Amino acid sequence: MASNATDYEAQLHDLAQRREYKQALSLVEKKLKKGVKSDLLRAYKAGLLLEFPEQARKQQGRKELDSLLDREPPITEPRAIQTLQAFAELRNDSDSRIQNLWAQAVKASMIYMRKFPSQRIPFFWAIVTNYMVACDLDASQKEKGFHGQMACTLLAKAVADIPVEGKQRKKKEVGSGRVLRNIDDLYLLLLIYESQKKYAEATQVLDDSRAGISSLIGRDSWELKMKRLTLTEANGEWQKKSYYEWIYSEINQLKLSYHLCHSRDKNISSTATLLRFVRACLEIYSMSTLHLKTYLPQHSHSDQHPGEEAAMLAAMAFVRLHHAGYPSSLLRAIAILEHLLLQSSSATEAMLVLILLYIYVGASSLAIELYAKLDVKNLQHSLVSWILFTRLSTIHPVASNPHDSDISAVSHLELMKRALHWHSQQPESHKAELMELLQNEKYAKLVQAFSYNDQIVNGFNKHILLTEYARVQRFSRSRLDPQFQEMLKKPSVRTYDNRDSKFIPNYEAKGQVAFYKLICAGPPPNDMWLFNQLNYIRVWEIVNGNDDITPRERLMRLRLENPVQPNTSTAEELEAEKLANAIDCVIVTCRMKTAPKLREKIRLLAISQVRLIADWHSRSSQNMQSLATGSALDKTLEIASATAVPDWSYFHRIYIGLDACKLTLAAVDLITSENRQYRTIDPSELEMLVMKIRGDVLQYASSAHQAAAKMKIRLQADFFVEDLVKGAIGQAERSNCEVSGTVPVAEQLTRDMRHLLPEPFVQQLSVKLRRSWIEALDGILKVKIS
Repeated sequence: MASNATDYEAQLHDLAQRREYKQALSLVEKKLKKGVKSDLLRAYKAGLLLEFPEQARKQQGRKELDSLLDREPPITEPRAIQTLQAFAELRNDSDSRIQNLWAQAVKASMIYMRKFPSQRIPFFWAIVTNYMVACDLDASQKEKGFHGQMACTLLAKAVADIPVEGKQRKKKEVGSGRVLRNIDDLYLLLLIYESQKKYAEATQVLDDSRAGISSLIGRDSWELKMKRLTLTEANGEWQKKSYYEWIYSEINQLKLSYHLCHSRDKNISSTATLLRFVRACLEIYSMSTLHLKTYLPQHSHSDQHPGEEAAMLAAMAFVRLHHAGYPSSLLRAIAILEHLLLQSSSATEAMLVLILLYIYVGASSLAIELYAKLDVKNLQHSLVSWILFTRLSTIHPVASNPHDSDISAVSHLELMKRALHWHSQQPESHKAELMELLQNEKYAKLVQAFSYNDQIVNGFNKHILLTEYARVQRFSRSRLDPQFQEMLKKPSVRTYDNRDSKFIPNYEAKGQVAFYKLICAGPPPNDMWLFNQLNYIRVWEIVNGNDDITPRERLMRLRLENPVQPNTSTAEELEAEKLANAIDCVIVTCRMKTAPKLREKIRLLAISQVRLIADWHSRSSQNMQSLATGSALDKTLEIASATAVPDWSYFHRIYIGLDACKLTLAAVDLITSENRQYRTIDPSELEMLVMKIRGDVLQYASSAHQAAAKMKIRLQADFFVEDLVKGAIGQAERSNCEVSGTVPVAEQLTRDMRHLLPEPFVQQLSVKLRRSWIEALDGILKVKIS
């Protein structure tokens, strides 16, 4: 039965996605005529009718919708509520009755629960609906607080009513349906208690002999034990028990030292203290590595390395040393983490930090390879894909050729397609999952599924993927896939920031920025950034003749939902936004039909924007010439002493400019064509400006190629790899007669690095880095502007 329902729902969804409303409506009416009683079908019928262009159909749809929203008892079926809300989102319907559907479902569920006081389903459905209102973004704070407390009260009763082992229930007592029965019920309680910040109460339940970890419900679950530690920390308590071995206690001391002292910006000037801290971290990591090799030779490569956190702390301290201007710090951080991955392939935190580091230093193909090695693909797409894809299309918009024999050829375009395909399939998968969870009474997972779906559909990760994918497609001279073009047409007007950073360690002091932000490629994007990126895509599509992509009204709703947000675009992205707005203005004014008395004002506006475009490219061309001739040394990174490499900002600057050049060349062709028809601008004046723009665009491309070619020659020098090796581990010592106490701490650290990291390993890493930089530079040389 469930599979049949899922099949026809999938068919309905596909028809609606293809805008084949007549076929979809026919399928719905056929099911209803067969006597299928379903609020979901009625919700589909109302939503589909309202999408028809004919007014009669719309009126019929409005009647169907009103009958659903005004009926008693109200709708309680979760998929029907979600379907009504989804259709309302499509047509920008702000009907308060639709916004209050969950609140109405609460009232019905409470009545249902009182009517059947001993039954399980009404009781737990009342808990779920109360929690959904507590999480509703449109609910008031008072409503959220009341319904959150109500859910907690019902759950507390479900714990209190669990019978003591061996005790018989009296007939008048509440039936066993209204108690926690299994571990899924317990997870529901923990989820809701945590959302309401009831950490102490949740801890008490986990300690309860009837419902907690050691009970027949908890069955000594390891996950519950870890959850208790999390709750204890959230509640402000500290575990007083020492951990398994001395090494763990040493690492905890290092964490505390980093948190209290070394993570504070005001202390960063004391580099000697930070260098000593790194030495202490490397000592613990080195000792744990030696211990594994000596005493635990059977230790699996997939097992966690006991000194993993010590290596991570050393890398974090190296990042801070880099921002203090200390040479070779980022190279050493990369080397330490790569060495850790050789010892333990399960060091996911190290992989995520390495992805950020590789992008930061401009070696993006290595970041792409690492991301492809991560195991949990769905989790990546929904939570951590931002780590790789944020601004990737402006840093490395070409396929990567792997330097690692363990991995097949992979490109970030292919990774993006996989991720976007997964996002496009989620609504259907979600509906099927909801039905199964309802039938199996998995209420904790049901609540998580509601929240999870919102994070996916309106998630910021999906929108980052869409904007980056669109630019990569432009550089590959391909048109957007129709499937993903549909997703771009309807971006969320209120996004859900599901960029999860908890997988990246953060031991920073209070008031300090999170660690990952120290190695991000530019400011973390927000909704204002997204608005400007989508608007840029819209202008590109207008130039390409696709005026219906991402309607302006929907973009304005996104902007109005977040009016006080700062613009987190980079300087280069801000400049590109100005150019796109000028091009958009010229196209609009050239097509504008106006009264004779306004034509002169329109002409002046149009020509001023064309001049702005010309000035923009003139400045851009001059700046790129400075980079090509070597008179501007910014946008490079000193990866080792006197060894500069192209970092993320180097590629970001060039690729943003090349994308703008391609946009402008296509735009001036369109503007010239439109002007022949409407004659808004004097043709001779426009022709002169267009010639100047074309000249500056071609000069920019030529200078960009020249700059990339010069940088490539520097990287190909015979001594380059040797310089990287020296930067990471120094040179071999000529004598052993020096007294350790008299050696400066910086030199002692270099000796530690050389002792820990074999020279062949560092040399192989240096070669891999050079290949990645050269490949990225080759990408610039492949971009043709004509």
